[in-house]
Amino acid sequence: MVDVGRRRWTPSVVRVDQVDHGSYVPVYQQLVAIMKKRIESGEFPPGRLIPSEKTLQQEYGVGRDTVRRVVEILREEGLIFTVPHRGSYVAER
Repeated sequence: MVDVGRRRWTPSVVRVDQVDHGSYVPVYQQLVAIMKKRIESGEFPPGRLIPSEKTLQQEYGVGRDTVRRVVEILREEGLIFTVPHRGSYVAER
C-alpha cells in the first residue's frame, strides 16, 4: 500500500490476459492470443472442455459474434475441436 497524502492507494491486481477494448489490435485477435496462451500453458490441457461461449462473453466483456469468431479461428488452426451440443475441446498436440 502506498500513502498518497491523506488517501491510501492500493495497487489493484490487473489480469494480464484482459481484452483491451481501446487497443488498435482487434478484440478478436486479442482473445485468440489469450486463448492460445491458456492452451499452450497447460491451463487448458488436451481433451479439456474450454469455457462456453457465454462464459467467455462474460469473462472478457465481448459479444457472441466475437467469441464465435475466436472459436472458429482456434478450430481452423487445429487447437480445438467442437462436438455439437457438447462444446469445444482442446485438441491433442
